[in-house]
Amino acid sequence: MKQLVQSLYAVLTEKVRVYDRFIACMTEEWKGLTQYSLTDYQKATEQKEKLIAEIEGLENRRLRVMKSIMKAAGASGEITLKMLIQKLPETVANKFAQTRREILKRIDEINLMNQKIKTLMERSSQSFQKSMAFVHSVDQQANAPYQSNGKFSQGKFQSRLVSVNA
Repeated sequence: MKQLVQSLYAVLTEKVRVYDRFIACMTEEWKGLTQYSLTDYQKATEQKEKLIAEIEGLENRRLRVMKSIMKAAGASGEITLKMLIQKLPETVANKFAQTRREILKRIDEINLMNQKIKTLMERSSQSFQKSMAFVHSVDQQANAPYQSNGKFSQGKFQSRLVSVNA
């Protein structure tokens, strides 16, 4: 049982380190977006995908260790980290509780950064759409046969029709 608890603690501390790298990667993604650097943004998203795969692997390891701890303790049902902390001796429980708080803090920070990136992308998209709509409306006005005061104006382009009257 002691070895399983140590293994779980190692997985959780590794998760904190990976989350820190993930946050750094999201910061790079933010910089790439704000500096209009497509290469930096693409590098950051590629790195982010690798880290997500690593996080998923760690989560699967954590679940396997938690199931093993549950079997070793003879508990039935699902055991959470919070429940496990309550059943551990105080010295070990304090370490786990601190690690759990660090993980939750990193997750909150990741969620906040993700929301900021999402909002920036949505605003950029809306701005681009408005710019394209403006360009389209100006183009239509420039090519319209009527001016804004209602007067007819000659077309700005020569007709492409050829007269066959000789």
